[in-house]
Amino acid sequence: LRVIMVMFDLPNKEKEERLAYRKFYKFLKSNGYSFLQESVYVKLLRNFTVIESEINKLYEIAPIDGTVMALPMNLNQFKKMRVICGKGFDVRFFSDDVVCI
Repeated sequence: LRVIMVMFDLPNKEKEERLAYRKFYKFLKSNGYSFLQESVYVKLLRNFTVIESEINKLYEIAPIDGTVMALPMNLNQFKKMRVICGKGFDVRFFSDDVVCI
């Protein structure tokens, strides 16, 4: 299994920027991305080919202004993420047989 982490910093001062921000945010929510923290979302995918397809969708929907980054990784790498403070992401959300570290 693979995970894609999408991080973004989009301007939203002007009306057009707010519309582009909402469109991008709604895309993430309606396409199975889970909230990790502000402006960081993750999605579980089956393999690298699906990740490439997902990245191509992000290229199509991402606003022109601002920054959008996608970090593909395998599930084991994602599980190694350490929460230094605050509430962490429950990886059991992705799979019942995954042990949360």
